Amino acid sequence: MVWSGYHAVDHTYGAMAWLGEEIADGRTTTDATDEDLYRRRQGLFGEVSIAFFDTMSLHFEGDGGQTLGQLSHS
Repeated sequence: MVWSGYHAVDHTYGAMAWLGEEIADGRTTTDATDEDLYRRRQGLFGEVSIAFFDTMSLHFEGDGGQTLGQLSHS
């Protein structure tokens, strides 16, 4: 099946909305999915010594935000 136009965008936004739904105590569907995937594959990772933080949606607030984040440097 080929998705095109409105239907593809509609389904994409629907999936993103579902992933962002709060399920309990401020946790979202994405949080639960990430944790479950990690637990299922924890043996592949061994001891975790580094964690990555997604900064794609990071924004600055308060004093200095106009200059600190001006060139995406933090």
